[in-house]
Amino acid sequence: PVTARPPSQDADLAARMAVEPVEDASGSGPIPDHPRRDLVAALRVALARHGALLTAGERRLIDRFLALDEAAASLYARLLGRRRTVFALASLRYAEVPDVPAAAAALVAAGLAWRAEAVAPSPTLLAARTVAELKALAAEAGLRRGGGRAALLARLLDPELPAARRAALDAALRREPGLLLRHRGLFRRLARVALLDHDGDLSRLVVARLGHVRYPRVPLTGGPGLWRDRRELLAYEAGLARAAAAWEDPDLAVADAPRALAALEAVPRPDPVRLRFSGRRFDEAIARAAARRLEQLGRPAEAEAIYRRMRAVDLHRPAPVARRHALSLEALGRPEEGARACAEALAEAAPGEALALDRTGRRLARKAGAPWVGLPPLRKPPERVLVLVEAGRIGPRPAWASRAGPVPVEAAVADRLARAGREAIHGEASTWVGLFSLLFADVLLAPLPGAFPSPLLTAPLDFGTPAFFARRREAIAARVAALAAGEGPDRLEAALAAHAGTALPGTNWERWPPDRLRRLVAAVEGPALAAVLTPIARHGPRAARGLPDLAVLPADPPASTELPDLDPPALPEGPFLVEVKGPGDALRDEQRAWLDRLARAGLPAEVWRVRAGRR
Repeated sequence: PVTARPPSQDADLAARMAVEPVEDASGSGPIPDHPRRDLVAALRVALARHGALLTAGERRLIDRFLALDEAAASLYARLLGRRRTVFALASLRYAEVPDVPAAAAALVAAGLAWRAEAVAPSPTLLAARTVAELKALAAEAGLRRGGGRAALLARLLDPELPAARRAALDAALRREPGLLLRHRGLFRRLARVALLDHDGDLSRLVVARLGHVRYPRVPLTGGPGLWRDRRELLAYEAGLARAAAAWEDPDLAVADAPRALAALEAVPRPDPVRLRFSGRRFDEAIARAAARRLEQLGRPAEAEAIYRRMRAVDLHRPAPVARRHALSLEALGRPEEGARACAEALAEAAPGEALALDRTGRRLARKAGAPWVGLPPLRKPPERVLVLVEAGRIGPRPAWASRAGPVPVEAAVADRLARAGREAIHGEASTWVGLFSLLFADVLLAPLPGAFPSPLLTAPLDFGTPAFFARRREAIAARVAALAAGEGPDRLEAALAAHAGTALPGTNWERWPPDRLRRLVAAVEGPALAAVLTPIARHGPRAARGLPDLAVLPADPPASTELPDLDPPALPEGPFLVEVKGPGDALRDEQRAWLDRLARAGLPAEVWRVRAGRR
């Protein structure tokens, strides 16, 4: 078992990774060797955090890289950031690598690259060539030079080429020296560990240094490492690859389902700060994708078996699995069992998920002639009809006329309100997640064990898991009470003074500058504000899905504005929320659940159905 080093031991390395200036003397941008600097800093942080999970051979490779001269290390760092793995030396020109052949030789000597012309197969060498180079090779081999890249490669790789031509082509390919980069997976692994993201894209460091993203200043926290041992690390990496493949081809998930289910049954759900980087999380996603695919293929018995086994283990999100299990049981003629599955999952489900479970369970219970005790009936929100002018399409969606030209329907409604003197904030869930992040900033950014092991995080690793609420229960309860008592504006001012411009969940400082946020918080009464933000504290950002599209601020000065193209036309004087629905668009479960919750909290929320018409 491995525990991450306490924060005092790697804080300096992590701080340098995030903050060390890497700009040229003019301050106009990154200096040429910033890829090397970033990679070296990331490697040192990753080694400090989880170096014990590497094999002795992997540690030797990293030590060899760290011992390279700056030019050779810069060349490797540059090439590591590119998609290709084979590079012609003649095409490599970097200011920080004055002698490319010498740097390449150093990489080969360190075991970090191969001479491409010596080891790479012809197809790999061809893939590294430009179109102009492919045309020259085709001419040399006596082939037609016309067509694009795909056509040229097809001709050059034609298995029917005479042996003499193939030999001549291979000899031509190997005349020019090149590099075949080695150990990309190892360096990508360490970049993931340093950045704590699945991509491991070190360009995030450049973006942060140039000021495009400002991460919150949080003391680095100790606690458990992301993986207890190397086996867990390898399971995470394999799960990441399998899940990516399954998302591209759901049939791969079906083939992988037996392994994923066995892994779910054998491995307990990890500590919340480890969940995001666990192979088990991906196994859960693969099993769900497999069962859903089997349903689509008309194989409900196989889907039901997968859902049943999943529900027998501790899942990250059990409610959607329970509902799909219920539907597969219905397809097998067992509606009463399906209703029981919904009832068992109802208590711990997020609001939108609970509504879907209640609707499905109620229907299945009625079908089976069984009793059902579900959620209380939802309040029906007020509805209006707004007539707007159609203006073509934007991608797959209809476009609507506005003063800025054709826009999506939500922007068109906001524009119509603005012409009547009412400001509408369009942000849906993200508006309220951003407000949560600010009004609960000290709770969100509390340096609890394992919460912030990296300076490049916008939220703690357990945000969005049940543990986030459980570990901060008292602080959240106190903040909810303070907001309900009307302290929202003061809390917002304190948060803006400390965190304005900082990347926090849901914040968008261009779309929602501080003054707009101030007006929104001042307009919403404390109990309603607390009621909106409490589910986000309990369930994370996904709980905000379904919040209405627009938050309409009070009239200033107070007036009872009327819109002649709205039925009924009179607008409330105070703040209200609007769920915008274009033609043929129906309310989703999350939206219906939120409209009910808002009505009970005393924050007016309406549904505006847009219809096409003429001015």
